[in-house]
Amino acid sequence: MVDFSSLLRKPAFEAKKPEVLPVSPNYLGIVTSFEVGESQNDKKTPYVRFNGKFLAWADDIPEDERHCDITKRSWRRDFYLTDEALFRLDEFLRALGVGSPGAQYEEIIPEVVGQQVKVSVKQYLNKRSNELANETADIGAV
Repeated sequence: MVDFSSLLRKPAFEAKKPEVLPVSPNYLGIVTSFEVGESQNDKKTPYVRFNGKFLAWADDIPEDERHCDITKRSWRRDFYLTDEALFRLDEFLRALGVGSPGAQYEEIIPEVVGQQVKVSVKQYLNKRSNELANETADIGAV
């Protein structure tokens, strides 16, 4: 179990924000877990979230731009579970080659955990902080 008391004894206001990763569609990653939940807005839209870790830098990122240990960075990708959006989850599952026609999502989704994937990382401007940040744009088969 995590010892929260030691984590909370660190000096406040000294935490360093991770640097923004360079844009690339070719990061190597692995899906480590999934969770289901609902959005925090008024709509409470249900979703499935896939969490993962990076395994390696994208080959198209030059050495001088590799500013961190990429294996200590994580990513996530959400798919809304509405009739209008389920096709995106279907495309993701097909791309990874999991499941079969006729199977239910609750049977297929756990098969994604442990899959190596190609992670597409983009950047966006955070409107609140006016700083660049990363987002996981897409996840596909290796």
